[in-house]
Amino acid sequence: MQQHSETNGEGVTLSPPDLRRVTPLFSRQELHKADRQSLLSQFLQQIIALHNAAGAIYFGKQDTGLFTETTLLSRQMQASGQGLTDILLSCAENAIAQEHAGTTSLNDDNSLFSLNCPLPLDGGCLCVLLVTSPEALSSFLVMLQLSAALLDQYLHQQTGSAQTTADETLSIQFLPTLNTIFSLPPGKERLLQLNQSLKTFAGADLCALARGTNKKNIRIAAISDIASQNRQTDQLRLLQKGIDECVLRGKPLGWPKSTDPAIQHSLIAEEICHGFGGAQILLLPLAAGSETPRAVLVLLWKKFTDRDHIHKALDGFAPVLAGFMPCLDGSAGQGLLNKKTQQADSHWSLQHKVTAFVGTVLVLALFLPVPYRISADAIVRPGFTRFIVSRYDGLLKESKVRPGDRVNKGAILARLDERQTEVELASLQAERDKAKKKLDQETARGNTAAAQVARLDMRKIDQQLTRLQEQRRHLIITSPVTGMVLTGDLQRAEGSPVNRGQTLFEVAPLARMEVEVAIPEKNISQVPDDALVTVRFEAYQETSWKKHFERIEPRARIKDNKNVFIGILEFDNPLGLLHPGMRGTAKIHAGTRLLGWILFRKPWHTLLGLFDTLL
Repeated sequence: MQQHSETNGEGVTLSPPDLRRVTPLFSRQELHKADRQSLLSQFLQQIIALHNAAGAIYFGKQDTGLFTETTLLSRQMQASGQGLTDILLSCAENAIAQEHAGTTSLNDDNSLFSLNCPLPLDGGCLCVLLVTSPEALSSFLVMLQLSAALLDQYLHQQTGSAQTTADETLSIQFLPTLNTIFSLPPGKERLLQLNQSLKTFAGADLCALARGTNKKNIRIAAISDIASQNRQTDQLRLLQKGIDECVLRGKPLGWPKSTDPAIQHSLIAEEICHGFGGAQILLLPLAAGSETPRAVLVLLWKKFTDRDHIHKALDGFAPVLAGFMPCLDGSAGQGLLNKKTQQADSHWSLQHKVTAFVGTVLVLALFLPVPYRISADAIVRPGFTRFIVSRYDGLLKESKVRPGDRVNKGAILARLDERQTEVELASLQAERDKAKKKLDQETARGNTAAAQVARLDMRKIDQQLTRLQEQRRHLIITSPVTGMVLTGDLQRAEGSPVNRGQTLFEVAPLARMEVEVAIPEKNISQVPDDALVTVRFEAYQETSWKKHFERIEPRARIKDNKNVFIGILEFDNPLGLLHPGMRGTAKIHAGTRLLGWILFRKPWHTLLGLFDTLL
């Protein structure tokens, strides 16, 4: 990391902060036995030496607020005058109000920072001036929090308000271990390493750490030798019950009963001990002073040991553990603040206003009238269809069209075999010639009766000839209209018999088409009889057709297993774009409705149906 030198203005390289350096700095006996003013003065000297800082100020607490109790500044910082002290006082007050450590940038180029760490037991705040880059603040702030936790303990002990028999050097002895912990990535790994270190220190067979933001949600976070836990097991449920009782009492719990009156006997602790196969157990709440515990340490031994001595050692160290446990989740305990983040609380009110405004707008939008459209399936049908049938029995000789072919009026569609008809015509013609000859003979003889019979035979034969000639004309099957052949693929049936009245072809004109719109039964009450409809077909996605309903059939049909009403639209089709069978989607314009009605109508109807079922 780079820190600017005050002598020549050039950057020099500093090694990363080493937490092992804290041990010799804070283990001097005179630091522990000095009076308050000497303690603060010596402590600020050690802090400045540890951080290579430009100065430090401790703001003490009094009835009217904070005051400058001890100051140790470099000459360059002293040149800033009272204005710098006032700024640091404001930073200290902000840190105490927010109840966590943070940083503040003091110049425009983000090279001078104030690290502010409140002391919850003493009520004051420690401010350290540091010339460094923003990226290097994380390690410095963590070290400052640890140092401030020690200072808070020393000052609190000097007041005489807290009597403790704890081993005062435990905090110092344990600090080198923190160097290993904070060298790991933030999160679970740090927590597991801390838990394992506490287990080793206490000589326990099992160690567990539980933590949370308040006493209602303190949950097991780490168990020694177990990377992940199943909270549903009976053992962990029992352990969680013991942790909850420890938090509720706010006192250490243990089993078997201890000679130390500070450790309260607990039946749940006994159950936990038996459940894990242990001989002794200690549940220690971790809190700073009289605050509500934010964490619980559980130690279990399978053999009897000097549990009371371990409790005394850990009891004094508990506030320090409680103080830096939030740092395990992030590289600055999530307490790094610059000028922008320090103003976050003031932005919350603006965010709340914006949220309220947006919520109000959304609620009012529900009462806006908007166009209501009903979606329905649509299919193209011809306006009318001509069915072409065979007028006589015969054999299919030739088929000239297939479905999909476009034909003009009078176009030949197929031919029937004419050979049988020609034979019959020839036979009748011969009979007629014979009857004519006989008529002439009898007339010449003057035989009127015979001539009359011959004349009647000729008329009968003429009628038969007329019928056969008509039949011969209809052996050629033509289209009665201009349009498209819809059915009649007879090319593979050539030579097969055709019966009288049999439908051979279906031809539909394309000049005018109908579109059938399948209106769902649940929406029929909202559709006017002459509603405007916009139709888009799958074949022409970019083109829409608009028309009012010509009629809506009064009787419902079953279509795709749904009850629907058919609405009819008629479209002129001069270009032949619409073909029978085309499918699309119709949007029926059903007037306007409230936006809220459109959005919540279906859920409301579903809820009503559910109520009807239940009631």
